[in-house]
Amino acid sequence: CEFAEANIAPAEAAHLLTMAGLEVEAVEESELGAVLDIKVTPNRGDCLSVLGVARELAAVCRVPFKGRVPVEASDAEPPDAATFTGVTIESPDLCPRYAARIVEDLIVGPSPDWMQRRLLSAGMRPISNIVDITNYVMLETGQPLHAFDYDTLRERRIVVRIARKNEYLTTLDGVKRCLQPPMLVIADAERAVAIAGVMGGAETEIRPETRTLLLESAHFDWRSIRRTARALNLTTEASYRFERGVDPEGVVYAADRACQLIVQLGAGRPVMGVVDEYPRRRAPRQLTLRVSRCSVLAGYTIRADEATDALRSLGFHVQSDGKDRLHVVVPSWRPDILREEDLVEEVARVLGYDRIPERLMTGLTTPAGDSLAGRFRDYLRDVLAGAGLHEICSHSLVAPPDPRFDKLQGEPVVLRTAMSAELSCLRWSLIPCLCEAAARNVRRGIAPVAVFEVGAVFEKSPGAGPYREEDHVAALVYGSLTAKTWHRQPAGTPLFFVGRGIVDRLLDVLGMGAQFVPSDDPRLHPGRQASINVDGAS
Repeated sequence: CEFAEANIAPAEAAHLLTMAGLEVEAVEESELGAVLDIKVTPNRGDCLSVLGVARELAAVCRVPFKGRVPVEASDAEPPDAATFTGVTIESPDLCPRYAARIVEDLIVGPSPDWMQRRLLSAGMRPISNIVDITNYVMLETGQPLHAFDYDTLRERRIVVRIARKNEYLTTLDGVKRCLQPPMLVIADAERAVAIAGVMGGAETEIRPETRTLLLESAHFDWRSIRRTARALNLTTEASYRFERGVDPEGVVYAADRACQLIVQLGAGRPVMGVVDEYPRRRAPRQLTLRVSRCSVLAGYTIRADEATDALRSLGFHVQSDGKDRLHVVVPSWRPDILREEDLVEEVARVLGYDRIPERLMTGLTTPAGDSLAGRFRDYLRDVLAGAGLHEICSHSLVAPPDPRFDKLQGEPVVLRTAMSAELSCLRWSLIPCLCEAAARNVRRGIAPVAVFEVGAVFEKSPGAGPYREEDHVAALVYGSLTAKTWHRQPAGTPLFFVGRGIVDRLLDVLGMGAQFVPSDDPRLHPGRQASINVDGAS
């Protein structure tokens, strides 16, 4: 491996990575060797790069990690990039860091074959040497980059700000998009030139005649990028990485690495220095790991030196107090490490989950008996099934009520974090669910339909609780009936009387008397409905 001294077969590397939590879904052969298709979880944005995966592989193989490709430090001596451009960050909470480098004497053309082959093996289409270099560095380091045609920027400066209302930008895919607050944009002195962290604009893209470029390397708030990408229905390789977390301390290195490749390919002459605005620098997160606690959570004894070596192999700085505690500094590329338990997981991953001993659980379990209410619900199901109806089990989450048809005594229970508008409320009645099931069957040519459901319904409680839950039973009969159907009623029997017969049967087995009286439910036919009164209650 170019970044780790691991001399192992691709299949073995895939197995080790999978056992360490990076699931390798496929190993494919290409001209450059084996290509691993890795399923990366949303909290591991650091592994959306070759460097990140190499670091993981070096840790589990217990071999040295070579680290980044060395680049020359950016010089601040004149002439430097600050004489060419300036960067203003108006929304530092959404853009904690923005770095820009200038490259002159640009020669835009095709990238070399070795770079094109590597990009193709990663599923990316080669475009030009400059664009390919930004994509190559992104795949290598995980830091998205973007190149602007410097001469197309008004007043030759960059402003990171919130989009204005109804601000339009034609993006690189040729689509004119309407931007709205609070979307974050990259702008010059007059207009937006890119959607921050998502896609650049067509007016400032690199063209064959471009002679000077401004190279952007920035860190954006992942929430802002996710909101913008979802609002525009636009997901890119850059937004995919920003949404999962990008290393803020790798911003300048990625720009320097891209400039190094531009020089190596003879594609331009980088100007000395970098304009680096970093208004929201954060101190590294520091945690304490108790070795005894690590052993308890892992399920086997872990020595202090083992835990120390495991964390250091992943880039953590570890200092022992000589007793039971390890003082750990979390690297900037691991924003997912928040507490002591996260450190325990990292140690267990590196040491190997196979070290956790197998223990058979012992103890006595007493099966819970059926409650009286549960037995009663089952009895109702038996009665209705015996009457020839089929039971359905509908979803408890439904769309908001339609005031034209849905008659509620109270208010519906609305979820605070609904998956969608169609699943934003707890059901307040079983009837809409039965109607939907019947309609679905009729659309598929299945009729007649005779279904029932026994289940809970919910409404906001007028008392102290947030909502009231009650068990309801409902049945629905639809279709033209014949002598061979489920209820064995004579052909032509009106469905109203079929439904009444089912209710009578249900009340009879329950030993309850009832009266059928006219009702005025607006959802039902005015001459073919009745209300059931039991002991004076409807």
